[in-house]
Amino acid sequence: MTAAWNPLGNAILQSARLHSARVALDDGRRTLTFAEADAEIRGLVAGLDRFPAGTVIALIGANRAEYVLSDLAATVGAFVRLGLNKRLHPSEVVSGIARAGVAILFCDAEWAAKIAGHVAAAPSLQMVVAFDTIDDASRAAFAAADIDVASYAALANGATDGGFQARGTTPDATATLIFTSGTTGTPKCVAHPRSAQIAIARSMAALSAARPDDVLAMPLPQSHAGGLFSQSHFLAGARQLIIDRASDQELLDLLAGGEVTALASVPTVLEPLAKLALAAGLSFPALRRVYYGGAPMRVDVVRDVLRAFGPALTQLYGQSESGLPITAMTPWDYAEALQRGDEARLAAAGRPWGLAELALFGAGGEPTAPGEVGEICVRGDTVMTGYLGDEAATRAAFDGDGWLHTGDLGRFDPDGFLSVVGRQRDVIITGGFNVYPAEVEAAISTLAGVRDVIVIGVSDAKWGESICAVVVPRGAGGITRDDVIGACEARLGRYKVPKTVRLAAGLPVGATGKVDKRTLVGKLDELTTVL
Repeated sequence: MTAAWNPLGNAILQSARLHSARVALDDGRRTLTFAEADAEIRGLVAGLDRFPAGTVIALIGANRAEYVLSDLAATVGAFVRLGLNKRLHPSEVVSGIARAGVAILFCDAEWAAKIAGHVAAAPSLQMVVAFDTIDDASRAAFAAADIDVASYAALANGATDGGFQARGTTPDATATLIFTSGTTGTPKCVAHPRSAQIAIARSMAALSAARPDDVLAMPLPQSHAGGLFSQSHFLAGARQLIIDRASDQELLDLLAGGEVTALASVPTVLEPLAKLALAAGLSFPALRRVYYGGAPMRVDVVRDVLRAFGPALTQLYGQSESGLPITAMTPWDYAEALQRGDEARLAAAGRPWGLAELALFGAGGEPTAPGEVGEICVRGDTVMTGYLGDEAATRAAFDGDGWLHTGDLGRFDPDGFLSVVGRQRDVIITGGFNVYPAEVEAAISTLAGVRDVIVIGVSDAKWGESICAVVVPRGAGGITRDDVIGACEARLGRYKVPKTVRLAAGLPVGATGKVDKRTLVGKLDELTTVL
């Protein structure tokens, strides 16, 4: 029998067959071989057979084996996959379910209870698949809304025939949905077609360089990039340690055990990990890859991570609309930058990766020369179709030549390495000069007493905007205004030096874990004090 067109779905099933006896997933509760994972994926797809290909499935909950397998089943079943951020409020989750037209929700008991009282606002929802037993009150609320409740275990353990294959789809059919972080207003719902999902999977496979003998420590949320890393390692036949909550010390102990060969993380986790590792004098000979993304990492932290974990660091850059990765910094890129003592290269986002086509354009639409700042624009197979239900925003995101305008600003160096200098909306115009916050933040970050820093523009009667640096100090040692101003004057033109320096105990973050600049600006006097 000829397999239906679903290359990625069939690749998932093929990997499960090729590596059947190996351990695929271990979340501390359950350990599953690839054969067992395969059976559960097939059971889920068969159990949802009454829902046609293209039905929207959403997932929310803690990192666990069932989440990973439900995610893979969405691809095998040719469903549309939407990962929902577990840091959102239940009303926001239900709003997302309604906007995306979700028919099936996979969730744990905790999230079932959280949304049960809100489901009247999501008329598209037809079924909740619970990873574990949900309470009677939640069941009653779902029943009152005419929503079926199914057990994950019952579906996953359903029998399937030996000739089971991935369900058919088409290259232009919608494959994934993801909501943007919404830092400038209502989150938009980004739609990617199957062709983009496959292109992203290929790029992730090449970047991860995953092997069957790898053991991936996976503490990233499965709803976002964590799901892409899980998929690439499942396709490679690697073992995954699915982690929901772990302290820095617990994660370090896991890495020091000598079994883990790859870690997917973010800068806010890598910074304390590296410091703990260096303080303890630990070594990690088994660790081949330390992946990170989601935010830039200060140069001093990059150096610490490289000292702590060796030549393993791999950075990927992209956004929801562009797909991942559009650029990458590989271990050998970092090694070369260290050898050259190139601070700018260590802070870069890497070079274009895979088949992504990148260009930088000035305000008038003209290409920029190396060293000049321009808007980062992308064309290629990983790019979104558009924003679901928002044709005006989709048209605004693309130009007539098919370039996606990301809103990020960057510059290429002569060797083609991209440095991201900020968001277009974050540029500070002071006295007619453009100042990119990332440059000022990089200068201030060189101070040992600075744990974190954000640079913003504030209204100024004379200059239009003036530069304000909000600094989170490290420890009790303290930081002075003179320290901050001096670090900037030593590295930057005078018009880039902050007029105001403020202290904060911490920076507000949104649901995706990124700094919420809107909240910071709106509550500046409440959250900070002037130095």
